[in-house]
Amino acid sequence: YQYFANKEALFLAALDEDAAGIIDEAMPEILGDLKDEGWRESLVYALVAAVGRHPLAERVLAGLEPHVTSRMLEMPALTDLRSTVAARLRADQAAGLVRRDIDAEVISRGVVTLFITILLSVVQFGQDGLADYAADVAAVFGAALDPVADNPAPPG
Repeated sequence: YQYFANKEALFLAALDEDAAGIIDEAMPEILGDLKDEGWRESLVYALVAAVGRHPLAERVLAGLEPHVTSRMLEMPALTDLRSTVAARLRADQAAGLVRRDIDAEVISRGVVTLFITILLSVVQFGQDGLADYAADVAAVFGAALDPVADNPAPPG
């Protein structure tokens, strides 16, 4: 108790550290090759793979610590992740890989929220469906972020 006011404060600090570990493992996917347009999908897989190595964060994602679930989106590590995703989106905009008419800050908050939702789903329902739906999730990100061609092909 020399460093923390109570057990709850110690728990939250440990949770922040564990969540930061997941994000640190996934950061190379965002910071990697700026010509790699598949970083969004790679990031999802990296986050999912890292969760199993961080049991405290996994407990929260599994819904086993409901008293801290509402705090989850405000963790310092997620603030850093949103900033890094926004920077990557701005770099991709400059390279013509992402639509220039979107606000990278706003979109980064939405993207990270979707990533967390995917993690919640995978932890609670298992990884079996992840491979089946990964291409669909990537298509949603592509539809939202990729530049629109001058003469797009009709769907289907």
